[in-house]
Amino acid sequence: MRNCRNGTWLWLAGLVLAASCGSGDGVTDPDELEVGSIVATIDGTPWSTTVATAIYANGRLVAAGTGSQDLTLGLGVSAVAPGAYAVGGNGSVSGSLANQSSTVWEASVTGGSGTLTITRSEANEVSGTFSFTVVRTLGSSLPQSRSVTSGRFRLRY
Repeated sequence: MRNCRNGTWLWLAGLVLAASCGSGDGVTDPDELEVGSIVATIDGTPWSTTVATAIYANGRLVAAGTGSQDLTLGLGVSAVAPGAYAVGGNGSVSGSLANQSSTVWEASVTGGSGTLTITRSEANEVSGTFSFTVVRTLGSSLPQSRSVTSGRFRLRY
């Protein structure tokens, strides 16, 4: 399992999720989201899901949700402790998007960058914020890069 790229895990996790569409929820504090929610703005358009899956194994939290715009968003972090973490570069924190045409955009060791902040972690529940730029790593759908901003999550693992 450890031989797979972080983004590959995020993309695969997203494939097993049930789709749930929505728009902005008006909530700005991640602790006020419903448990199992991920929301963000992708390329300037609100994106959300209230059906998200999170797994914590081998010291890594991996979460994914499928939502509006037919996009699956994934997050991976080698920590569940509160703090700010750099996305991309070193591979310990990653973000990804995948569409139904099997195009994948990633912020991981392959490129892209951003931040993920865990604001609360207790009793197998974690919440926080994120933003990142992802670059296309698989498939041919345009664009070459995508912007994910104003991201918030509240997940149980």
